[in-house]
Amino acid sequence: MNPSSNRLALAFVERFGEVLPPPVTIHAVGSRLDLHADGVLLGGSDAVCILEEEDGRTLPELAECVGHAVLGGIQDCTAEYLAAPWPTGAGGEMTLPHARADAGRLHLWYGASEAAAVVRLRPIELSEVADG
Repeated sequence: MNPSSNRLALAFVERFGEVLPPPVTIHAVGSRLDLHADGVLLGGSDAVCILEEEDGRTLPELAECVGHAVLGGIQDCTAEYLAAPWPTGAGGEMTLPHARADAGRLHLWYGASEAAAVVRLRPIELSEVADG
């Protein structure tokens, strides 16, 4: 399986589109993720390109690394735009981003643990990011 950072970026756009607070939107430009609100570019993440590194890590290891980086970058941009923590836990504190990959899926969430996720993105099937 040859991983495609462009396909992974599109998968992130689909998942984040379901959870980002309006008017924040996300778009893929190749493998880059850009956040916009009110017609203004807020920032984004270039971390998706890590998926194509050939450094001996497995696809699940690379995907998990990408997941952590993307979740953190999107969270930072969103919270800065809102001028408030996003997403928040029960006490109003900003929750931490987490990613976990197994042989077939990338799991993504914000919260103290996977079981106590405040925001959970739909898992990304690693086969979904295969090229060709």
